[in-house]
Amino acid sequence: MIGKFDQELKRDEADGVVIVGGPVRWDAPDEGKDVRIDARLEQNGNHDHCHMTVRAPVGATFPVFDRWEMPLQTNNIHAGPVDAHAFATSGGLILDQWDQPPELPTPVTVVVI
Repeated sequence: MIGKFDQELKRDEADGVVIVGGPVRWDAPDEGKDVRIDARLEQNGNHDHCHMTVRAPVGATFPVFDRWEMPLQTNNIHAGPVDAHAFATSGGLILDQWDQPPELPTPVTVVVI
């Protein structure tokens, strides 16, 4: 499994929810695994986190390109660049971890929708 963040994460100001997500590539060794993705966003000394569990595809022709996405209810993260960190685990083992700071070449920015 290889995960990344979208370059733009959408924030709904009305309810304070940031949609955290991005692309994921599943490989044959991931087949059928229950995978927990933990994500953390940091901005101006504030941070917040969320997690989800997803099942990797079964009976597919690998690699499989897909998406992961989850809501983060927060008053700590607003429009602007963020440090984004995530890791994926299954059965207590880390499958992948990814970090994308707000600097180039792949900044992650929260935008208001």
